[in-house]
Amino acid sequence: MRKIILIFLFTFAFALNHLANSNSEYLLEHASNPVEWYPWNKEAFEKAKKENRLIFVSIGYSTCHWCHVMLKESFTDKKVAKILNKYYVSIKVDKEQNPGIDRYYQEMAKKLYGHYIGWPLNIIMTPEKQVIYITGYIPKNDIFSKKGLLTLLPYFAKEWQKNPKKVIELNLKLQQKQKKLKNTSNLLEYTQKELIKNFDFTYGGFKGLHKFPEYNKFKLLLDIYLLKKNKKFLKMLDLTLSNIARSGMIDQIEGGFFRYTVYDDFSIPHFEKMLYSNALMINIYSQTYKYFQNPLYKTTVLNAINWFEKYFKSKDGLFYAASSADSPNEGDYFVFSKEEIFKALKNIPNKKEILDYINFDEDGNFEENKNHIYFKFTKAPKNLDKFLKNLKKIRKNHKFPFIDKKEILSWNTMMASAYFRASVFDKRYILKGEKLIESIYKNLYKNGNFYHYKIKNILSQQANLEDYAYLLRALIDAYEYTFNKKYLKKADLIAKYIWKFYKNGKFYFDEFPATLNEKSYPSAVSIAIASLLDLYSLNNDFSNYEKTKSILEKMPADFEYAMLLDDKLKIKYNTFIIKNKNPNINLIIYYPFYLFKKTNSKNYQICTIYSCLKTLKEKEVEKFFKTLKY
Repeated sequence: MRKIILIFLFTFAFALNHLANSNSEYLLEHASNPVEWYPWNKEAFEKAKKENRLIFVSIGYSTCHWCHVMLKESFTDKKVAKILNKYYVSIKVDKEQNPGIDRYYQEMAKKLYGHYIGWPLNIIMTPEKQVIYITGYIPKNDIFSKKGLLTLLPYFAKEWQKNPKKVIELNLKLQQKQKKLKNTSNLLEYTQKELIKNFDFTYGGFKGLHKFPEYNKFKLLLDIYLLKKNKKFLKMLDLTLSNIARSGMIDQIEGGFFRYTVYDDFSIPHFEKMLYSNALMINIYSQTYKYFQNPLYKTTVLNAINWFEKYFKSKDGLFYAASSADSPNEGDYFVFSKEEIFKALKNIPNKKEILDYINFDEDGNFEENKNHIYFKFTKAPKNLDKFLKNLKKIRKNHKFPFIDKKEILSWNTMMASAYFRASVFDKRYILKGEKLIESIYKNLYKNGNFYHYKIKNILSQQANLEDYAYLLRALIDAYEYTFNKKYLKKADLIAKYIWKFYKNGKFYFDEFPATLNEKSYPSAVSIAIASLLDLYSLNNDFSNYEKTKSILEKMPADFEYAMLLDDKLKIKYNTFIIKNKNPNINLIIYYPFYLFKKTNSKNYQICTIYSCLKTLKEKEVEKFFKTLKY
């Protein structure tokens, strides 16, 4: 009997792998696998070197769905275990226990694939930790075009035994894919190629599951046009802005941009209206108008501003955050029944022409046989304005959507910048921008601290990096449109706040590290860097300019981070400071990176932070920039 017990104990001990003594729930889930798992430790890597084996690393966590799938499907499978145990040293990592390891390899995967892989993250590497393959979930068997473990593991093992140099070359290829763009010409070429590759030449905008009003990429189109003087990029931008202006992305009855559309042609939106997306779109339409004076841009901007001033402006001078898509159902306030549309057409002779123009569908182009109004052609029919005014009256009977009355610092500063840019249409917007900044200081600043937002007269959460970055941007814009030095003094103080968020070589959003993600709008990091560079250029602060520049140079050049890419172009080609006793900000500068500064100079001095290059008369300034080409 004693002999039987000893045999059982010996067998049970042998069945447990090197994870048995782990204090990680995730690793313990794999402790009884037939795979001879090791934790991430010196012993595992020494074994790989000594026996000249490849290393298989699998990173996950205890509540990960696809980690559990791989556990049941593959890591309990004897065929998979036999291959791993014979040819590999297998390492299991709990990403919650060792986040540093996980983040390092997740970042590597992101550089290869353009997005984070998630979990489980599976890696094959050489005994010297040279990564030769990295991916997410791997099925046991091949599924469609995805290779399974029973195909991948024998393939790499065989190649490592037969031709290790070939396997190491795979690592070199991965390193090349991760190589950052350092060369100026490569950076510009890369940007142009990415803009063209991702652009929708049928409807405008950029390809994706949904179409968002992507200010960051629209701004990049404008800046590349101004750098290269290549009208192709301006035409791409105009196609986008013009199509959006006639589309379902816009509330054609009252004005304003919806959050995004679900179709490539911008026809049917998600009916939320966000302060940030409207502020940024007002900004890009206004900037582009200087170079392409499409009257549609002006109408779009003025209607958006009017809508937000009517519905989102609070008594304290700030703007609310957002309005709901539901009222009570999706889009109810914004869409119309067939009966309502025909009622609005009463006494209008060219009914059929208008119905065709607005994409009217007898069965509705939206849910419950309702119609969302958007325009089919570029030329509007007669009586369209009358028809839209009639619909506006009818809409008063619809329930207005819920408004989230949070007054957010960063989003209000975006609106302040939008006001300054919109002064290309009406100079009175400069004063409105100044008043909005005054309201921000009056309502979101207390006892030496800025606050992230206010709701029902209660301040909540101290301001974060994004708040300060966009506030700095608005203060620089305020200076350029007024030349009041008080805004530069305020900007200097805000810059000091921003540097408090930079610790140990990286920016923090609040207590968490700041990401470069800009899915909704440009990241806090990209705006902070761009604004700091501009401030130091205006102040001729060479030391801080170089400090900011050196931080930016270490960051990735990736189309996914379009605004950061724009920042990199800025330091490659320099920011020009246009100095004069009374600068004319209405000058059309055919260059993307420039600032106006008031000085004692009677003529215009064209300078960078490094030196002054030209002294010109006003009529020569536009010509000078028009001849610059890269």
